[in-house]
Amino acid sequence: MTSSPVTQITDTQPWRYITLILRLFLALVFLVAGFSKVTQPWTFVHTVEGYNMLPTALARPFGLALPWIEVMLGIYLLIGLFIRITAVAVVALLAVFLVALAVQIGNGHTGNCGCVLGINNPLVTAFVGGNDIGIFDLVRDGLLLLFALALFVTPRPLLAVDALLHARRTAEEDMEYAEDTTSIYDARASAS
Repeated sequence: MTSSPVTQITDTQPWRYITLILRLFLALVFLVAGFSKVTQPWTFVHTVEGYNMLPTALARPFGLALPWIEVMLGIYLLIGLFIRITAVAVVALLAVFLVALAVQIGNGHTGNCGCVLGINNPLVTAFVGGNDIGIFDLVRDGLLLLFALALFVTPRPLLAVDALLHARRTAEEDMEYAEDTTSIYDARASAS
C-alpha cells in the first residue's frame, strides 16, 4: 500500500519537529491572548461590542467566553491533547477573527483589535495582536491558521499526550490480539 504525498511529508521526523514548534508557538499565542482578556473581561466585552457584528445579547456572552476558550485551546496545544480537534477549533476561531478584522478594515475602523489587553511589549503585540487593526493582523492570523492546518495533517505529533494515548491504545490492542491468537491456538491444540 502506497501512502499519499501529504503523508509522505507529514510523517517525517523534520516535519514533526516543525509542527512541534508551530504547536508550541500557537499555544503561547492563545495563552497570552486568552489570559490577557481573562484579567480584563469587561474591557474585552466592550471591544467585542465595539465591533458591532453581534447583537448586544450575544456580544456579552461571546466576550466573556472567548478568553476562556482561548486559554483552553492554548492548554490543549501546549500539552498536545486532542490536537486534531483542537486544530479544527483553532482554524474555525481564526477564520472568525479574520472575517471580523476584514470587516473592521473594510468599514475604516482601525481601533484596538482586542487581540491582547494590557500588554504593550512590541514583541508580544507583533505576534499576538496590537492596538491598531491593520493588514498585518490579517496576515498574522492567516499564518496562524496555516500553522493550525499543519497540526491537523500531522499524524504522529511529538511530545504530545495524544502520542502517549495512541501508544497505550496500540499496546492494549496488541495484547488483545496476542490473547486472541493464543486462545485460538490453544483451542486448535486441544481439538487435535
